[in-house]
Amino acid sequence: MTNLLMTFTAAGSRYALPSDSLVEVLRVPLLSRIEGAPAHEIGVFDLRGSVVNVIDLNLRFSHTRQPIHSSDYLAIVNTGFGLAGVLINQLNDFIDAVLLDSHRETQLADDFDPLISGFIEHNGEMVMVLAVDELLKRETDECRLTESEPFEVEHLSEEDIAQLRARSEQYRQAVASMTPAETQQIVLVRVHEEALAFSLDPIIEFAPLSEIYPIPFTSQQIIGCMNLRGEIVVVVDLLPSLGLKAMTRT
Repeated sequence: MTNLLMTFTAAGSRYALPSDSLVEVLRVPLLSRIEGAPAHEIGVFDLRGSVVNVIDLNLRFSHTRQPIHSSDYLAIVNTGFGLAGVLINQLNDFIDAVLLDSHRETQLADDFDPLISGFIEHNGEMVMVLAVDELLKRETDECRLTESEPFEVEHLSEEDIAQLRARSEQYRQAVASMTPAETQQIVLVRVHEEALAFSLDPIIEFAPLSEIYPIPFTSQQIIGCMNLRGEIVVVVDLLPSLGLKAMTRT
């Protein structure tokens, strides 16, 4: 039985994707990095209201990171865990091909990466066929607490813990029942490579950064102060408070 596959090249290697999982192919858009994601998940972007997680196969197979070029593409596919974008350098052909004996059904199954569902032969070359449902799979976080596990907080009584649990449950229910009118408006900003969001309610204005005057004997979060139309404004770097590298002062 033949399968319709899309073949492509990524970092010098040939791969194929089942055409029935393919949504579309587009140029690489601007990506937002997600903290804590695996290294091969290089960012996300919004595709008409759906979040697409972008996969770099070169990093997924533990090779050296390669630069992304303006000529590169993303193959958007449906997986069992949502949409994924596979970074590709060159789109090749759509072909009907017979999947060679799958390693998943052999005694050597443990020797293959689960992302490779099998191989096809095309123009005298072996092409790896990707298992789409494996693209966004991650190992289960064994450190995550479950409801059945004991929850202990030092220096709190059982009554205090029960109250905290009740408040947490009330908060979860309140968030779940919020209507769009009750949601907050936020502004998304980028500081170096970090994306941060702030509620618009306390923000007075966005002002250009003028000459900064240092304030002696202050923490590293305090960059200095500036004159904003006769009012002294303290300039704060949020990154150290978030455990990130402070901005370079010039």
